Amino acid sequence: MMKCNWPRLWVFVGSELLTVGLMTMSCSLSEPRRQTPLSSGCAQTSAVPGLGLSSGDLAARTEDVITAGRRNKFLWILRKPHGLHTPQLAVERLDGAGSGHVSDVQPGQSIAGLPAGWQAAVAYPSYVMFDTAGCWRIRDLNGSSLDAVIVQVTAPQ
Repeated sequence: MMKCNWPRLWVFVGSELLTVGLMTMSCSLSEPRRQTPLSSGCAQTSAVPGLGLSSGDLAARTEDVITAGRRNKFLWILRKPHGLHTPQLAVERLDGAGSGHVSDVQPGQSIAGLPAGWQAAVAYPSYVMFDTAGCWRIRDLNGSSLDAVIVQVTAPQ
């Protein structure tokens, strides 16, 4: 079981996300990292202490609740950046029809406090929209097949 506390600072000017300040996460694990099946049957990617949801060379720090029909903040972390290019991310629903997209990906920047093996990683703030609740995969098109995270998106309240 994993319990996480995510204090974070997102910097906005007006309504636009410009940069990410200090983002830390403290977690405790009582079992090895695996995909976490949710009550809905969605096997959400598990979080890694100090990193966020992680698979392959891609990690994502997200808001606590990801909601359909609105812009959700994501901080993408690439262990092996693709040169000067921002990541090319594809969004697909795994449990039915739906569409989603990543927008406003900001230029990469270094980020402190990452675990071993991720110190040279680059972070890319962005937003992700999902049109409906469900189980979704977001993958790095320039990475390997392992470079993807799976998230559960909830219906608007």
